[in-house]
Amino acid sequence: YGLHEEREQSKAINLAIKQNMLELCSGKNIRLLLLGTGDSGKSTFVKQMKVIHLNGFKRREFEKYRIVLKETALASIKTLIVQSQEFKIKLSSDVQESKELVLNADELTADIGPHILRLWEDKGIRKTWERNFDYQIGSSADYLLDNVHSCLL
Repeated sequence: YGLHEEREQSKAINLAIKQNMLELCSGKNIRLLLLGTGDSGKSTFVKQMKVIHLNGFKRREFEKYRIVLKETALASIKTLIVQSQEFKIKLSSDVQESKELVLNADELTADIGPHILRLWEDKGIRKTWERNFDYQIGSSADYLLDNVHSCLL
């Protein structure tokens, strides 16, 4: 086979698959079982399909996810603080007030956001993050903490 013949064959196969899917799916709800360990991306996959195929989230859904992200960001930084104490990793003296405020916070508010950022930039917290395989914390916690300001908008 030459390259041209392979492309034509690939196009024909793709067309046949699309036609079969249209026949199978027309007017039917399809159920899909997603299996995987925790934090493997099952929910992310579903959300991406919704964004791609159903024009994204409604405002109410967006707000619900925003609340979850705020809770996760706060829980993540609290975990890092506690773990730094467990590992006897010192935090710089200029984040002590932020540490106390964050540990006592019940929710991530605009007042708490800058303190989380200050803590996340601390060398001791970063050192604790580098040991994230020694304790349980979400694998995306670093991304979330890097972008905590987005949760506050």
